[in-house]
Amino acid sequence: MDRRKILLVVAVVVAALGAALVFVYAQGAEDRAKEEIQTVPVLVATQIILPGESASDAANAQKLVSTQVPSDQVLEGATNDGAEFADAVAKTTIYPGEQLLRQKFGTVEEIEADAQLPIPDGLVGYPLNLDDLSRITGFTKPGSRVGAIITGTFPPSTEVESRLLLDEVNIFATGATTITTPSTPALNPDGTPAAAPAAGAPVNQYIIAVKPNETLRLELAQQLGKIQLVLLPPDAKLKVGDPITAQDIFTQVGN
Repeated sequence: MDRRKILLVVAVVVAALGAALVFVYAQGAEDRAKEEIQTVPVLVATQIILPGESASDAANAQKLVSTQVPSDQVLEGATNDGAEFADAVAKTTIYPGEQLLRQKFGTVEEIEADAQLPIPDGLVGYPLNLDDLSRITGFTKPGSRVGAIITGTFPPSTEVESRLLLDEVNIFATGATTITTPSTPALNPDGTPAAAPAAGAPVNQYIIAVKPNETLRLELAQQLGKIQLVLLPPDAKLKVGDPITAQDIFTQVGN
């Protein structure tokens, strides 16, 4: 065998040994990385969980999943034990991808205690049940000052109109509740019966402080039209004006 053939064989052997060493090193690095990055299972939200929604309802709606998370990324209060959230409801909105934290859940009694303010003397608490389209999501909390407008058909008029219902009241408590079909159906703005909510449908309830004689007016108002909250800054006040009808919606009006 001449010298060139010997050198070629040696080069092939060296190349093969080099490739084997690289493979062994890479495999070892991967194994070391797996050993260094420890993961643990934790419960993670896959869909939005609203304040007042129970953990069990969220689980039944497949809003929760157990996911492996690197141990150095597990947040304090996270767990994979769903039993720790038994009979607990969310205190705040939980977004997809968030780890479920114990401190973001509590019992209904705890949330009610945290979400109430003392009602001033001479006033009473009245519940307004509002759907998602009628409330100001995330901003109407205990202590908020709000006004309310109502849209509907109010006898003797047969025309749909909007009116100021409350010029200024304070919210003293909030929470989620469930409702059943009322004995007296609510009406749409055009005067036709509104579709009744399904039994157990969740709504948001706001306890407002009003004078005792205003409760009857509010009770009837909730049956006659649709109420929409208006968030008021500390120094703002609403001014009572004439009703707005379909003929006025494109006309500029005063404050």
